[in-house]
Amino acid sequence: MTHLGLAEDPWGTTRAGFEAATTLNRKDYGLAWNAVLETGGFLVGDEVQTALSIQAVAETVASATAQRADEDDSSWRRRGSFASARGSNSSDPS
Repeated sequence: MTHLGLAEDPWGTTRAGFEAATTLNRKDYGLAWNAVLETGGFLVGDEVQTALSIQAVAETVASATAQRADEDDSSWRRRGSFASARGSNSSDPS
């Protein structure tokens, strides 16, 4: 993997760029099907080339905290209210 560098986008967020490339043998993953062509070659080669181009965005502490709060809030909405999640015993102060 190659780190291409850091840059600030138009919104002031720091981004990091990465690239990676590899070659896999499809037979290592159980993909053995093939067909012989009239010319004597094979329809599918053994090697699969993979290239990745990745951008990672730095997350600020404030945005991470806000995102977690949103996720927590939406999970409570999916499960129902606190009372219904704990049962209907109104004498329980917790």
